[in-house]
Amino acid sequence: MPCNWCANGWGEYYPFTAGSTFVSADFLQPEVWEDINGYKYAETLYDPGADKFLTKAEYLEMRVADPGFFIVVYMPPAKSG
Repeated sequence: MPCNWCANGWGEYYPFTAGSTFVSADFLQPEVWEDINGYKYAETLYDPGADKFLTKAEYLEMRVADPGFFIVVYMPPAKSG
């Protein structure tokens, strides 16, 4: 029997702290991730299966070996002015 007072709510919180994507996502390429954004792989790309952050070498290898692999990407807080 359906609940007459229940609500189904969805939402997003922004700015995001972390999200999941394919390891082959274009925005993770070194030219963007490191050069433009200034992020470090070992601090931001997490492999939940191995329970560890990926080094740049591990990221580059995984990108070729298993481009559909899901990783967790942590977004560092924006630096204020």
